[in-house]
Amino acid sequence: MDLNAFCREILSLNPKIRFVGLYYHSELTSMIRDDLESLLNADETLSSLRSAVIRWGSRKQLKHKIGMPHFEMSRYDKVYRLTLSIGENDLMLVSTDIDCDILEIESQLELVQKKIIQELNDE
Repeated sequence: MDLNAFCREILSLNPKIRFVGLYYHSELTSMIRDDLESLLNADETLSSLRSAVIRWGSRKQLKHKIGMPHFEMSRYDKVYRLTLSIGENDLMLVSTDIDCDILEIESQLELVQKKIIQELNDE
């Protein structure tokens, strides 16, 4: 699977998408929009990723009662952060500018999410 191609596709969905990371088989493939500098350094990004993995695992513990989580969204002063699953233990992490239609972007991300999951199932 070409994770870099999926990162490029996600970044091309909307100019308000700042960062995309695909956490697959315990490795992070990530890209930031060309005209930006990252708000987090590499260590902070990995720390944020570890936290997202833990939070996602916590949400999955309730799946037998309320179903699987579809996405997680957090709003910060400077960005929105979205987390979507791309497999049992794999995640898509996306940051956007704050002045965006976050639900429209989330809807677009779900389409790419389905493509990634389909490709995983075809492997």
